[in-house]
Amino acid sequence: MDDTSALGTFEALRSLEEIDRNIAGFAAQLEALSPELFESERRMAELEVRAEAVAKSSEKAESRLRKSERAAKAGRETLKRLQQRGQEVQNLKQHTAVRAETDAARRNLEAAEDEQLQEMQEVEEAKAKLSVLKGQFTEERAAYESLKSETNARRAELESEILVERDRRANRELRLDGQALRLYESVRGGKTRHVLAALTPDGVCGHCYTFIPKQRQAEIRSRSRLHLCEGCGIILYPVE
Repeated sequence: MDDTSALGTFEALRSLEEIDRNIAGFAAQLEALSPELFESERRMAELEVRAEAVAKSSEKAESRLRKSERAAKAGRETLKRLQQRGQEVQNLKQHTAVRAETDAARRNLEAAEDEQLQEMQEVEEAKAKLSVLKGQFTEERAAYESLKSETNARRAELESEILVERDRRANRELRLDGQALRLYESVRGGKTRHVLAALTPDGVCGHCYTFIPKQRQAEIRSRSRLHLCEGCGIILYPVE
């Protein structure tokens, strides 16, 4: 005796609905795996962009630092040269002129050294920030690889579960009456999430609670044919 004979058409359809729900559940879990990986990939991409921006900022700061170092070096050489000239002046006029140039050179040197110090600080800050970002990227990359491995394993598991359920469904379809299966697929293709509902002892649909006429209740309970609820359009089955 096959399963349909043993379980009856209603029970077979209920079994088919359970299989479809299992497949839908596994498919939903499968779909939910991707967003986690996408989010991890997004964070890595964001860290890469930030690190690239900081690296460029660091390069510019280093370029400015080299320029300020050259300016400071030139300023020290100029100041040294002027100080030597100050020792060789012959009169007050020359002394005054050299003194003015020396004072200006000293101010320029101080400005260059201040700028050099500022650029050094910016370079160090950029390097420190870049080091932090690289560390964060390394951590995120490791987390991504771990998540990817877990996700792939879970995906394979879910896909295997789906294949098993689809095999069960195919076997169930072969043992179902063609008309009953077509009706089931028609209802399943509609907007409702449910395909079957119990006819309660009070004679109402267990899904939408629409009252079922007495004659139709009798036909459903006799299992002579399949009936749809006039309220929600799903297949009604009798409750023992």
